[in-house]
Amino acid sequence: MMAVARQMVSGHPAPQSTAATGSAAISRARMLIYVIGFLVAGLCFWHVTSTEPSASLSMIRLTEWYGFIAAACLFLALLVSPVCAAIPALPGLGLLQGARRAIGVCACAFAALHTGIGFLGLLGGWNGLSLLGPARLADVLLSLIALIILCALTLTSSNRAQALMGVHWHRLHRLIYLAGGLTLLHMVAVGSHFLKWKLPAFTVAGLVLVLLILEWLRFSRNRADHHER
Repeated sequence: MMAVARQMVSGHPAPQSTAATGSAAISRARMLIYVIGFLVAGLCFWHVTSTEPSASLSMIRLTEWYGFIAAACLFLALLVSPVCAAIPALPGLGLLQGARRAIGVCACAFAALHTGIGFLGLLGGWNGLSLLGPARLADVLLSLIALIILCALTLTSSNRAQALMGVHWHRLHRLIYLAGGLTLLHMVAVGSHFLKWKLPAFTVAGLVLVLLILEWLRFSRNRADHHER
């Protein structure tokens, strides 16, 4: 899903192609990520429903945990390209690039769980939108746009889709940065709900900080290379 190759930002080819890594190894890595994602979702559901005293509290906790995991997966997927650019000699680079698609799909799956439980369970569906204030309604709509983007990227994540869409595939998948920005806005909007969970909040914030630093370094390096030419 998140196959936003280095050349999409810098114009240069990636230092190591996923073609250099066996397709079987990449397939196994993706399957492992899917299995881990499924287990994490199930364990979260089991833990929350068995420890919370009411169904409403269970839905709140599940919405929060699935939201944290979705954000973490999203920013992990976004980190792959700048990490590869910053450390071109990184062992297993091709495997990391190939596995990025599965991380992105997991981000979409957890975002769908987060949105579905929050919208249908906590908000009560479309009728609940009328009870929201303008700021909260705007937050819901922006987060919905982020989910739509992730779904579109997931549905077009296959090699076949990439071949069929050509240059339009790259343009579509650049929207992942918009989804990341909207996710940041959503986390800021929920504010206290985000910050009360110290470890998950700091984990996601740390991923975002590392991503911004690496992207800034990559932008600075590309700009310097451009001026040298």
